[in-house]
Amino acid sequence: MYKVSIGIILFLQAFIGYTQQSDVFNAALPTLNKYFSEDETLHKRVNDFYDSLENCHDTSTVDWLFREQGEVSALLANNFELNKIWSEGLTIEQILKDLNKSLLGFQFNETDAGDFHLLVYPNMQFIFDHASKHLLNGEPDETSLKIKGGFDIIFDAWSSVKHNYTTYCYDICCDCAQESALGSGLHSRLLTAIVIYSAHSNMFSEALKEIKQGIKNDVLYTYAFSSPKNAIIAEFEILKPLLELSEEEVLIYEKKSLYLQKTPESALHNYGR
Repeated sequence: MYKVSIGIILFLQAFIGYTQQSDVFNAALPTLNKYFSEDETLHKRVNDFYDSLENCHDTSTVDWLFREQGEVSALLANNFELNKIWSEGLTIEQILKDLNKSLLGFQFNETDAGDFHLLVYPNMQFIFDHASKHLLNGEPDETSLKIKGGFDIIFDAWSSVKHNYTTYCYDICCDCAQESALGSGLHSRLLTAIVIYSAHSNMFSEALKEIKQGIKNDVLYTYAFSSPKNAIIAEFEILKPLLELSEEEVLIYEKKSLYLQKTPESALHNYGR
């Protein structure tokens, strides 16, 4: 009898834990049922995300929320029940309006051309605002400096919503090559900030690694720029010790250096192509 009672208690505790739902999740549930009706795993992850957000009281939770937001964004995009929606006669505008209004912390959009595909981007400002409410009040301390410092770097690199482009390398039009902001000082500022931040904290390690790799790829492989040639070359030289280049990448870097030196200024810009 004793064992049975313990089993029942454990079951009830698990059941209650699963059924506890955050206020934000409850508001989003009708939309989840409408567009993701058969995906209970996704529902639970969305609920866990919102529940952790509303009870965010430490840096490890902030770090988890940041990673989880990216993963849930991918699940929302991949598991969207498109065929069911078309059968109900809803417009794309109505679908996006419903999703953006209800599923806070995620930005929903559509592909620019071709058949409709749902795009979902993490709105990182949403996490920062909640972290600020719970953890950044009062005098600055180690916790608040870690959180704010990490988000400062991330927002500088990606802005507050993580789209498919960055602030240091971006598309300016559909027919143009990607344009780099090399020469603006942003690349060296970001890399220096990452080095300093990583020496004192392991928060946002995956995001900072991704930003660093993105900057390296931009420096080595982008050939259109928005800054004057002398500024491009000056920052390019500053970046070499910050990029942690492999032997193969050093060779690519040297070839890129010669390219920048020999190429006329007009040819370094999209309008010169």
